[in-house]
Amino acid sequence: MIFYHVTQAENLQLILDLGILPQRSRKSQKLSRKPVIFLFKSAGAVTAALEKWKKKPSYSDDVLVVLKLELPDNFNIHQENSELYTTNFIPPQCIKHFQYE
Repeated sequence: MIFYHVTQAENLQLILDLGILPQRSRKSQKLSRKPVIFLFKSAGAVTAALEKWKKKPSYSDDVLVVLKLELPDNFNIHQENSELYTTNFIPPQCIKHFQYE
């Protein structure tokens, strides 16, 4: 299964070395959610989210990286409203591509 994840550029090397660990992001802290990794199902969904985020002062100066993930078919993905997320660690070998936004 192909998914996408957006993170700050400063996190890239650590993610490429160690994978992605579920964390409480700015968004999940506001929602009182446990540590998660937010995912997008399509590149179009990433583009739409980035356009909205760049309009918010708290995100406007961030240099972001889009990661393409190839996850096993049985990977534990949750959906809450329109949001996709996992509470599982994503190993570095699942990260297949990245680009700066």
